[in-house]
Amino acid sequence: KPLTDALLFAYYCFCGSDWAGDVAFALAKAGAADGDEPELTVTFALSGASLALSCRRGRTLKKVACTVACERQVLLDVLSGRFELTAALVSGQMSADNFTAMMAFKRAFKFDRAAWQEFCAWKESRQKAGVSLLAPPPPPPTAVATGGAAEEEEDDEKAKRTAPGLERLA
Repeated sequence: KPLTDALLFAYYCFCGSDWAGDVAFALAKAGAADGDEPELTVTFALSGASLALSCRRGRTLKKVACTVACERQVLLDVLSGRFELTAALVSGQMSADNFTAMMAFKRAFKFDRAAWQEFCAWKESRQKAGVSLLAPPPPPPTAVATGGAAEEEEDDEKAKRTAPGLERLA
């Protein structure tokens, strides 16, 4: 559940990017030795205004611009704004094979505590309203006037940015 929430938050705080590429986070079990097979790999595919996430057990099979090795908790802390990405890299709690790609990745998101808390409040309001964040969104109404509700439309767009398969991480 925490990883699912963190990945949903990644969609929520994605700002777009002038860089395109894939960044794979190879998540090791706590205390695993360097070179061990990762427990899970989460791949972020960035391309302009679009973001796609994929998850698989073990290593990714696709060629990526950057591979990042870390423990699951470190990624959770970075995504939720508890630990700054650059600090995670400098401290050795994350290792990346392409620092330039990591900095481009970092600029594409707003991973900070305030954004995380805003997301948690938004998620809670959706859940209280009975909206499943993992279910496909309902089709848009065909003949409903919006009445200028731009903020609601933005919220609806963010709700639609869920990746198929995230429910497997719950």
